[in-house]
Amino acid sequence: MCELMPNRDLRQCARQSIALRLQSPAQAWPRFGRDLTLVDEDGPDGSLLFACRTDPSMSNPLGIVHGGITAALLDTCMGVTCSAQCGRAATPTVTLTVTYLNQLLDGLQSEKMGTIVHICGQMRSVYE
Repeated sequence: MCELMPNRDLRQCARQSIALRLQSPAQAWPRFGRDLTLVDEDGPDGSLLFACRTDPSMSNPLGIVHGGITAALLDTCMGVTCSAQCGRAATPTVTLTVTYLNQLLDGLQSEKMGTIVHICGQMRSVYE
C-alpha cells in the first residue's frame, strides 16, 4: 500500500488496533482510554489526532513533563498511526528522534496530530 489512507478510514483502523491492544494482558504506559484517547476529528489523509491529559506524576519539580514521558506518548501515537495505515500490522519503532520545541506543562490536556510523511519501503511519521 503506497497511498495514504483517508483520515476517516485510518481512524476506523486505529480504533480496531486500539481495541486489540486493550485485550492484551501486557499494558504498557500510556494506556488507551485512561491516559490517551483517539480524537474523532477530520484531518489530512494519513493523519490521526490523539489527546493526553498530563498530571504531576509525569513532571519534574518545575511542573514540566519529563521528556521520556513525551517520547513514550509520541512513540505510542506513531505506532497506532503506522499500524492502522498498514492494516493493523506490527510496526515496531526502529529509530525515534524527538526535538523538543516547547515544554509540556502538567495538568493540561495536550492534543497532538501525527501525519505519515512517507510510505513504501520505509514508513516515517511526524508528530507535532
